Amino acid sequence: MEPGLLRPEGTILIRSAFPDHLDKIILFKYLPGARLVAEQFPNVEATLNAFAPAEFEFENFRSIP
Repeated sequence: MEPGLLRPEGTILIRSAFPDHLDKIILFKYLPGARLVAEQFPNVEATLNAFAPAEFEFENFRSIP
């Protein structure tokens, strides 16, 4: 990560349709093709692992309807 993109103790919000939480998204009930695309996104664990080398700490996971 380039220096200066985030201040120390800053926060990053990651908003995604994580494949391991798709059942909570009502949109996919009506657009099953969109679900097929979202199933290819990284899951929560893969996303956390991608940020781990930069020493980001996981704080919270929350579904937003």
